[in-house]
Amino acid sequence: MRTQQILKAWRWALVAALAVGVTGLWSGIATAAWQPTKSVEFVVPAGTGGGADIMARFIFPLVEKHKLSPQPLIVVNRSGGAGAEGFMHVKEKKGDPHV
Repeated sequence: MRTQQILKAWRWALVAALAVGVTGLWSGIATAAWQPTKSVEFVVPAGTGGGADIMARFIFPLVEKHKLSPQPLIVVNRSGGAGAEGFMHVKEKKGDPHV
């Protein structure tokens, strides 16, 4: 049973990593046009240790290692309300490209 959970988590991690990679390839022009001027806040609408949190913390060292962002990336967990707290936080920051 535990092995199935681990395999499922790795499967989701692979899917998410591929999605991020494909999105990066498709948005090459857009990413070249904008560069962050301060740290980028990546909001995870779940608690620490959850799947989304683990994925974000897995990707961020890769971004730093390969110098994909000139500014540091920060993982911010906003749990509560089945993700509503995180989504509301992002909505309140509308217009701020660093969130």
